[in-house]
Amino acid sequence: MGERDVGQRAWKSFHRGGRGRTLALLAAAVAIAVGLAACGGGEENTADQGAYGGGATNANAQGVPVELTELNGSGVSGNALVVKGDDTVTVSFAVTGLEAGEIHPQHVNRYPSDDREVACPTSEDDTDGDGRISAAEGTAVYGPIALELLPAPTADAEGTIRFQGRFPIEASRIYNGAIVINGDTVDGAFDPAIPVACGQLGK
Repeated sequence: MGERDVGQRAWKSFHRGGRGRTLALLAAAVAIAVGLAACGGGEENTADQGAYGGGATNANAQGVPVELTELNGSGVSGNALVVKGDDTVTVSFAVTGLEAGEIHPQHVNRYPSDDREVACPTSEDDTDGDGRISAAEGTAVYGPIALELLPAPTADAEGTIRFQGRFPIEASRIYNGAIVINGDTVDGAFDPAIPVACGQLGK
């Protein structure tokens, strides 16, 4: 069995598991990224592949793991893996605790220059004192959107999303940034701009 088949089986096995298995993403994502790198990407797009289809283009690609932790008391958590290709990055992740049946926008945020440190916001960044980190308050901490991870997935009946996408962007434009997941109900209405999870992406 080839590396690509191993990666696909690991990914499918991950999705058949229970709600508490997000840590299994890293093993599945590594297998997928390495398998696709060895075989070359280029599969037809699917909902799990993101806007530009299958995996990294560098056979020697190494992944950067990112732990996603909750914002705004959402209970959302997950793990991600970012793999650098020659002129692309591949982002794979799974997140649980989201609102079922809702579309959850996701992106990598980063300041254009490394002069300002990127971080995930805390309660101290709630500058208007309403008890919630708004989109604007979050952006003030982790910077503007550097890469939208499209298409934005819809959470399943258990509030879980999974994603894999390859994007034609140099890693230097997103590394040292933060992966942000959005979407929560505020005052009885779903707000797709409210940040619910964040993870810092190293070099």
